[in-house]
Amino acid sequence: MTYSLGEAARATGLSKSTILRAIRGNKISAARNERNQGWIIEPSELHRLYPAVANDAPVNTETTRHETQETVMGLRLRLEAATQRLADQEAVIADLREDRDQWRNQAQRLAIQDQRAKAPDVIAMPSASPPHVSLVQTPTDAPAAAEPAPAADNQPQQYPARAVVKKAQKRTPKADVGWWRKMIGGR
Repeated sequence: MTYSLGEAARATGLSKSTILRAIRGNKISAARNERNQGWIIEPSELHRLYPAVANDAPVNTETTRHETQETVMGLRLRLEAATQRLADQEAVIADLREDRDQWRNQAQRLAIQDQRAKAPDVIAMPSASPPHVSLVQTPTDAPAAAEPAPAADNQPQQYPARAVVKKAQKRTPKADVGWWRKMIGGR
């Protein structure tokens, strides 16, 4: 008795492509049938590599049909329970998003109120002094008319500011050369 490719697949519980791959990979020896070009596989060769599947138990179709119906009903109940849990979770997520939005709006309102409370009545604009003029406070050069305020409880003394004019440095092309260019005799 020999197997065809389909019979060999049923006897081992594998697919036909797996058996054919084993034949083409020379793991199982088989011959071609000249009449219909199908494969002829010896059972000893097939079961040397792949063990046979035991199909000795008689099949009771009534029992199988009953078990299938029970399985289907059990799966439907599980599906309904999972759908209900999913709907509950979606409701919780929607509730949490609503709470988050309310908290965010409240925080924004409080931040705006806090900014309005801290906002000064007059906005100070920066002075438009040239970049070479800076204000410096020095205790030794303070004018005699303006006396420093006495220090109270280890507070530093405050001196009036006076303008110090610094000469702007003239930039030459050589001044733009980096220090490493100077080191290597740069241009």
